Amino acid sequence: KSLEFDEKKHAYKWDNMFVPGVTSILQCISKPALIPWAAGMASDHWLKEVKGWADKPISAERIALVHKEAKSAHRKKASDAADIGKNVHEYAEMFFKKKDVPAILTDQAKRGVEAFHKWMDAHKVEVLASERRVFSKEFCYAGTCDFVAKVDGVMVVGDIKTSSGIY
Repeated sequence: KSLEFDEKKHAYKWDNMFVPGVTSILQCISKPALIPWAAGMASDHWLKEVKGWADKPISAERIALVHKEAKSAHRKKASDAADIGKNVHEYAEMFFKKKDVPAILTDQAKRGVEAFHKWMDAHKVEVLASERRVFSKEFCYAGTCDFVAKVDGVMVVGDIKTSSGIY
């Protein structure tokens, strides 16, 4: 028996049985900070748009468009953040595997890569594996961790998180 992973479905199987992934399992956890964050994204978008409206006639169509855009402003921000995170993750993976690293696509991704190197320089890191699939037979869940390493002499399973920095 071995753990199988279907890239297209992003699904794990063990002995021909579906095995939930860590990300899927964690979706059931409430993330209360996301609600005010999303509201803030809508508010910021609205404010940015209306600042230029003083002393100008604004059409109902323009107001409706800005309203619609404000409702989805958080999705654009999250999508942009995902692109940055993907770039930093790919960089770290290739760095760990001692392969050619990808181009850094944005200034924010560059800051993420700089934070990654700052963390690496601050610790003694011996990477044992990168993009390692893991599976718990006991609890029947699987996942792919970003790296397995000894960090300052302690064995860790690492998952890189990017946002305003790297964690």
